[in-house]
Amino acid sequence: MDTIIERCARQIRGVVRCFDRVVLQASLPGVGFPAGMQMFLNRKGIKIFDFAEFAKPLTDLIHNTACDVAEDHGIVFAHANSRSFDKEKLADAFDVRRLHAALDYYARLFCPVGATFNCSYRWGLMQIEYATDIVFKERQALQDLYQPLVRIAVQAVKAEDVMLFFGRKLTAAFQGALDTSLRTRELGTRLKHRLGPSSIKVYDKFGIVLRIETTTNDVASFKQHRAVRQRDGQVRFKKASVPTSIYSLTPDMSRLLGAANERYLAFLSTLHTPTEGIKALRAISEPVRHNQRPYKGFNLFSGPDQLLFEILAQGEFTISGVRNRDLRARLPGTSTGQISRQLKRLRLHGLIKQVAGSFKYYPTSLGRRAIVAALAVKHFTVIPALTPVQVAN
Repeated sequence: MDTIIERCARQIRGVVRCFDRVVLQASLPGVGFPAGMQMFLNRKGIKIFDFAEFAKPLTDLIHNTACDVAEDHGIVFAHANSRSFDKEKLADAFDVRRLHAALDYYARLFCPVGATFNCSYRWGLMQIEYATDIVFKERQALQDLYQPLVRIAVQAVKAEDVMLFFGRKLTAAFQGALDTSLRTRELGTRLKHRLGPSSIKVYDKFGIVLRIETTTNDVASFKQHRAVRQRDGQVRFKKASVPTSIYSLTPDMSRLLGAANERYLAFLSTLHTPTEGIKALRAISEPVRHNQRPYKGFNLFSGPDQLLFEILAQGEFTISGVRNRDLRARLPGTSTGQISRQLKRLRLHGLIKQVAGSFKYYPTSLGRRAIVAALAVKHFTVIPALTPVQVAN
């Protein structure tokens, strides 16, 4: 089955796949644990509860010094949250070894506490976000697709589906936390599925980007087949947790999180959404102009419009077509001019078409669907809903 990307190819400007956020965590072997750090702070006369206040000026100093050093040496830097920042270009040129070397260099320059303990930092992955951005050409095209899709998905996604998004199976032994939430904010509507320390979500970013994003706060919760060194020194190839080292960032985590995004995209693509129906309703209900003259749209709840649709639904008109005088005979008190305007209104909205060389009109495919919808709304929804329920004594 084609995914949303293939089905909406003409409406899509492009697709971007890359890391959206990477939070690293540094630790010092031997002291990088609560008890070791508490002993060090005690020797310096600093209480553990005052550490945040003690560390903040140092954090600000490190940030400001880094900016000053970069500017003094003519180094151009940019904030990764800037809209003009090319994250995909950065991801393509990403080299973990260069990152490791840069981290060690700046740690020695701005935070040389490692020298105090005669050890170097161990760099690990604290949080990762990997995004698949589907950029649409027009906002309306995305909204027609996304708004009904996300409301169908919130009811369609089951617990076993969320597990499969992350490449796992739901078993009776599972005891983790799993939930789904839907939120509408000023920037868009977000549907999120959480599985323990990881989550996957979809939202309409800036109203024109369909973003699928997988986030994890525990890299080790993901499994892969890899070489594992046993305690006896032997190396065996088996399924094990992904190491938390920065060297797991690529290709391991980019592949695993990217695969989760693709599985979620494939699932969303299987959901049937009334996108075409929404476009048709808009075409019917919105006013149109012809020769600088407005023609109002049709209201399926309006009495005159419903009566007009009921007349057009009669079998004789489906077979032989409808004429001006046919409508006048069934709409007492109307003139030829009024009926002509109604026929033109129907034709401009794509509901009827004129037979060449005649005064007959036939319903179009859209017109037949609109007529059925108007009758269904009245007879199967509105009337039953307004009918009082008879309570037996």
